[in-house]
Amino acid sequence: MWPKRKRTEYLKRSNELLISRYGIPRHGNKTNPLDEVGYIILSAQTDENKYQSVYRELKKRFPKWANIQRNDESIIEQILRPSGLSKLKAKYIVRILDKLDADFGKRSLASLKTMPDEEAEKYLASLLGIGPKSARCVLMYSLGRKVFPVDTHNFRVLKRLGAHNFPLPIRRWHDELQKIIPEDLRYSLHVTLVSLGREICRATRPACEICPLSALCCYAKANRKGGRAVICASEQSGRSSGR
Repeated sequence: MWPKRKRTEYLKRSNELLISRYGIPRHGNKTNPLDEVGYIILSAQTDENKYQSVYRELKKRFPKWANIQRNDESIIEQILRPSGLSKLKAKYIVRILDKLDADFGKRSLASLKTMPDEEAEKYLASLLGIGPKSARCVLMYSLGRKVFPVDTHNFRVLKRLGAHNFPLPIRRWHDELQKIIPEDLRYSLHVTLVSLGREICRATRPACEICPLSALCCYAKANRKGGRAVICASEQSGRSSGR
């Protein structure tokens, strides 16, 4: 673990190194909050190429969310089939649109712009298929809020680095991990840690030898001293299949 007194300093240095490598990517996320909700729902339990492809197909068939009717659910399911869980995802989309009609009289999440973070997050989390991480992604990407969505990549990478030692499942630690990250680093660290987790700091066989953060990383240092390990000691006690 990093010493607590050094944690902010190490996070800032990690942020600088990651931006040097990756810039500040958006990973295809949307500026319109309702578009982002749809995009996130499609991303569940599938790979990036598939969900980006079906999102494009969905928007081609229905350019505006107002174009979708309840009896279009089967059409949406067919469009989403290549990404998996198509029946469930189609249901979520149609039910969310129904809820927006009932709550706001229109298919828009523009009302969230005037809400405080906690209120906006609570509303987003009330939508089918949207949990704490997804709600904070909408807040961060689409509404410019200084929140930190905790996904499998940044949870894993920050743990290996030594920023935290929380055990799995991730859902228990959204608030605690957000508190660790300074507000001005939350956006850039989230998006760059996702890039690092996909490319280098993978769940198994991370490529520590080419990682830009290896000099700061407790996991990499332990492996240099004691030989390569697939899972570092600090992860073993919290290993779980759940998110």
